[in-house]
Amino acid sequence: MQIDIRKAQKKSMFIDDNIDNYFGYLGRSVLVNHSLLSANEKLKFQEGWTKHGFNQYVSDLIPVQRRLPDFRLPACVEQIYPNNLPTASVVIPFHNEALSTLLRTVHSILDNSPPHLLREIVLVDDCSELEINFDLESILSKMPLVKLIKTSTWTGLVGARLTGYDVTSSDVTVFLDSHCEVTTGWLEPILARLKENEKAVVTSAVDVISGDTFEYQPEPLDGFIPVGSFDWNLNYVWNRNYLSRNSTQPVRTATLLGCIIAVSNHFFDTIGRFDAGLSVWGGENLELSFKTWMCGGSVEIIPCSRIGHVFRKYLPYISGQKARDMVKKNLLRVADVWMDDYKFYYHHSINHHLTDIGDTSSMKSLRQALKCSSFQDYLQRLQPLIFIPAFCIWSGQIENHQVRLCIDTDSNNLQIDQVNINVRGCADEDPSQLWFMCERGEIRNHRGCWANYRRSDVILKPCSIRGSASQIWQYREDKSLFHSRTRKCLELTDRNRVVLSTCQLGARQVWTWSRRPAFGPIPPWRSHSYG
Repeated sequence: MQIDIRKAQKKSMFIDDNIDNYFGYLGRSVLVNHSLLSANEKLKFQEGWTKHGFNQYVSDLIPVQRRLPDFRLPACVEQIYPNNLPTASVVIPFHNEALSTLLRTVHSILDNSPPHLLREIVLVDDCSELEINFDLESILSKMPLVKLIKTSTWTGLVGARLTGYDVTSSDVTVFLDSHCEVTTGWLEPILARLKENEKAVVTSAVDVISGDTFEYQPEPLDGFIPVGSFDWNLNYVWNRNYLSRNSTQPVRTATLLGCIIAVSNHFFDTIGRFDAGLSVWGGENLELSFKTWMCGGSVEIIPCSRIGHVFRKYLPYISGQKARDMVKKNLLRVADVWMDDYKFYYHHSINHHLTDIGDTSSMKSLRQALKCSSFQDYLQRLQPLIFIPAFCIWSGQIENHQVRLCIDTDSNNLQIDQVNINVRGCADEDPSQLWFMCERGEIRNHRGCWANYRRSDVILKPCSIRGSASQIWQYREDKSLFHSRTRKCLELTDRNRVVLSTCQLGARQVWTWSRRPAFGPIPPWRSHSYG
């Protein structure tokens, strides 16, 4: 919906019952013609993106109590749940969150949760510095179920979640991000599953709310459901599992996304909650996933529970090298406690640039006391087909001889078929610059294989299990990268685009591959790298 900004400014953030088509009605997109904005409005528009990593300007135009359709599968609508379900507390930490997205999260919970099942909503203001604090307390005073806690110092996501958890008074805790919208019937199937299996850690089917237009984009669940896995860079990776028609049954997932996690308080305490040694943000979803599966529990997606989540373009409150160091420290800590010898693969992906991860002895003692299984057992049960780098021939950075740039990819692009091979300044601890030459001639990283696309483009595609001619390369003695099917060489253009071109051994076709032997642990059930 294209909007007239002058009319939009007269609308209230709150629903007027006489308005049948307010902005964002039923999850529709809101498009702002940036060129029609005044200079002051353009500044507000840009500031919203800068402060929050999503389009705050559009969010502020949409009511904080907008209505959404019922996105559930027909079988879920017909589902009948027991009367004696456990009660739930919802813990929502936030730091400098936009007021409109935070309130929309809260209102969606209040509007879509049966009152007898929702014990409380605990908001944890993790030392916010923006203007949100000036309005929030007076607004929340009219919501009896909502508690507000403020931390005196910035503790980060894990610390804030644990702060909120400490004041909950229910049987089940739901940890929810502060830019979500839950939908009709989201809570009952979660509580029913946790009543049935106390050792399950569950999450909803997560839909996307556009960070640009705030359109609610429901996942169709038409025979498949998105599930989580991971790669050896310890990134969360989307996969798709079969979902039988109109299924209401839980679906196993190797890893949690993290924006919504529901757990029985008793089981959460038993497995040591979140690792309090994790700083600010990053890795907590893997840590909880690994230890749940390895210590007697299960991680599941509940297809009858649906929430929408705004995926930020970037973390606005921490960025650059500081953010990378913080996430690396957390991931090293997770690897040290839970991944046994397989932590080598993460160490290798950051070129063994290790850092101080703090004391992990208490977490290791907990693992031993709970008699948790091995990481190899976890892999065999949950990710038996994961890429095994040890089967490859060598690995390392690939640097262009003339311009001193290294081959890279857009690590933030989740649509792997749209990821172009590109170049960036060389950084020897950057996992996105680590490339493997594997046994059939594939050049790949943990996400996929190089492949020819259209005429001359080179992109990252899912690696072919049976082998694909478009994914076979040679690194030749003259240091050219030769593509077998097109019989062309990889070249860096004057505009720093990576393309296939007629082989002529100019400086822009000469690539230095800092080759290291590929080795590491090999699962006993595997005989090749590709799965």
